Amino acid sequence: MSKTYIGIDFSINSTGISILRNNKFHFISYARNGSINQTMIDSLTQSDVILNQLEPIKISKLPYTESAKLSIIDSIELSKAIMYNIKEIVKDDTDVKICIEGFSFGSTGMRLAQISGYQYILQQDLLNTFGVESLYFYVPLTVKSVFGCAKNTDDGKRNMIDQFANHDEIDMLHGLKNHKFWQAIKNNDNGLMTRTGKFKKPTDDLVDSYAILKTMIIKNGWDYNR
Repeated sequence: MSKTYIGIDFSINSTGISILRNNKFHFISYARNGSINQTMIDSLTQSDVILNQLEPIKISKLPYTESAKLSIIDSIELSKAIMYNIKEIVKDDTDVKICIEGFSFGSTGMRLAQISGYQYILQQDLLNTFGVESLYFYVPLTVKSVFGCAKNTDDGKRNMIDQFANHDEIDMLHGLKNHKFWQAIKNNDNGLMTRTGKFKKPTDDLVDSYAILKTMIIKNGWDYNR
C-alpha cells in the first residue's frame, strides 16, 4: 500500500492542509468567520477546497487569565477540527507521513508563545493517532529552498504561488494537475485573485501546505510519482 502524505501550514487564523492519498490531492482550509468574504468562499468551494469556517477568537482586551483560558479552549477546538478532516480522508491508512512547517523566526514574544502552544496541541493529537515516527518538521527556509523560492523577493508569497502554478510534469506531484485548485491558480480564474493581481487569503496558506508536503517527500527521497 502506498504512503499517505500530509503537509500542514499551521497558523491560528488560517491553517492550510494538503493531503496526497492514492494519487489524489485534497486541500483543506481553516479560516475564521469574517476573514474571507462570500465571493472567496464560493471560489474556494468551486476549486474543490474543503473549507472550515471557525469562530474568531477575541482576546486582546481581556485579562490575561481569561485570554489564556480562551486560547487553550480554542487551540483544542482547532486541533479537533483538523483531526476530524484528516481522519475522514486518511481513514484506516497505517503508512501516513505528516510534515508541519517549523516556527518562523519572525515570530517573537507572546505571539511565538501563543502559536507554539496551539501547534503543540495539534502535534500531540497527531502523535497519539499516527505515532511519533510519522511526524516530520522543516524550517521555513528549507521549504522555500526545496520549492525553489529561497531567494528574497519583494513578494515572497507571490513567488511561492507562481512556483506552484508553473510546475511542470517532471516536478509536479502526481495528481496535482487534476485538482481544480491548482487549475484555478494556473489559469488565474475562479476568483482567487484580486483585481490588482494579488491572490487572496487563504490561497497562500494552501500553496504553502503543498510546498511543505513536497519538501518532506523530496528530503526523504520517496518516489512520489508512482
